[in-house]
Amino acid sequence: MSELDPVIRELLVAMADMNLTPLHCLEPSQAREGMKLMIPDVESSPVLSVTDQVCEGESSSFNLRLYRPSSEVGLPALVFYHGGGWVVCDLETHDEVCRQISNKAQCLVVSVDYRLAPEHKFPAAIDDAYSALLWVYDHAKELDIDSDRIAVAGDSAGGNLAAAVCIKSRDSDGPQICHQSLWYPVTDISELSTPSYSEFAQGYRLEKAGMQWFKDHYLDKPESAASIFASPLLCDDLSGLPSAYVMTAGFDVLRDEGYAYAEKLRDHGNTVVYECFDGLIHGFMNMGALAPAAQVAIDCVADRLSREFNPEE
Repeated sequence: MSELDPVIRELLVAMADMNLTPLHCLEPSQAREGMKLMIPDVESSPVLSVTDQVCEGESSSFNLRLYRPSSEVGLPALVFYHGGGWVVCDLETHDEVCRQISNKAQCLVVSVDYRLAPEHKFPAAIDDAYSALLWVYDHAKELDIDSDRIAVAGDSAGGNLAAAVCIKSRDSDGPQICHQSLWYPVTDISELSTPSYSEFAQGYRLEKAGMQWFKDHYLDKPESAASIFASPLLCDDLSGLPSAYVMTAGFDVLRDEGYAYAEKLRDHGNTVVYECFDGLIHGFMNMGALAPAAQVAIDCVADRLSREFNPEE
């Protein structure tokens, strides 16, 4: 087994010393406030423009935040879904990573403020996620983007939504997504029983009890855990999906299901690049300012996106 990154080890020790109330013992409103306090306070990376837009979805209205790195016409676009177990986090918690990806991959990033549970249970989040993709595709001309180069991405629960959107768009004859970038994604919430759930059940930021808490708040009924839009790994047919970059953290309850999803995508004929950042923990994409290894991961994501957006270069 690999060793924890030294900076991450110090971070976990500091968190343990704070004696925080476990996530599964909090109300959603408390968890949301606590999560905001955990995001490093860093100077925002400058981009050309950041604008907010209302998306009128099929079943709701919600906000989008658009990050434009330059005035170039015909940029590719990345529709981004933030993590947070479908219950916590928002546009603000993932602002910096969106800025960096926009700059480094030279793409318009559209961050989606989808409805959160338990106020809006499954399938509200996936409905909004897909509506956001449709909105970006339908408004490609006025956004000055290339509608043939639209990718999706997300971390954790956002990775779950990104994976589900790819399946939904394929099955609904929706927009052709050129790439999916899945960062330590949730791919199966039916059992929570992989070996990594046992190995890292406590003490590594995202805990098994916390994932159960997220699951209980998210699902409208227990049977929905078997839906392919809640657990994409359970989809019998993953053929004909966009190329994928799947990355996991070595010390994360979600490690094994992320790897399993990458392997199943590959087995079904898709182009897949899988990478495990062995010394890191769940949520590392928001830790670039704290841990150099996490910043390396951000750069890897941006580099892969650039390659997918510009295959001829």
